[in-house]
Amino acid sequence: MANKMRDIAKMLGIEPNEEFKIEGLKEDYRLTEKGLQFKTVDGSWMTDNDMLVSIIYDTSQIIKKPWKPQKGNCYYSVIDLPNGGWRISKFPWRKEMQDYAAFFTGNCFRTKEEAETRRIEVYEKLKASYDEA
Repeated sequence: MANKMRDIAKMLGIEPNEEFKIEGLKEDYRLTEKGLQFKTVDGSWMTDNDMLVSIIYDTSQIIKKPWKPQKGNCYYSVIDLPNGGWRISKFPWRKEMQDYAAFFTGNCFRTKEEAETRRIEVYEKLKASYDEA
């Protein structure tokens, strides 16, 4: 992205070309070097920079879609250690049971930093689910 759209994406907390929703709307959106685009029924993308202005002025809210790794991607998970500590481990996405378990328990992150930031949240969520069972 040669223009300012990369800076705008960063300001909005999204990656360039990352698909997301807008609160109250059903379409998928993304921010590209051409501006804000929404996916039409036929799968093509149309530009809607009026909505971008609405997002910038905080009258419309971005709802991030969960990141779903694809075969060949790597992801990070929080792993407990026998001594009571923890570490962040990197795994290749292979569409195996451990991959799906990490994804559906919320322990599948795009970056090591995100895993470190959210490790306590993940632990508390899993513990609460266990306690309620």
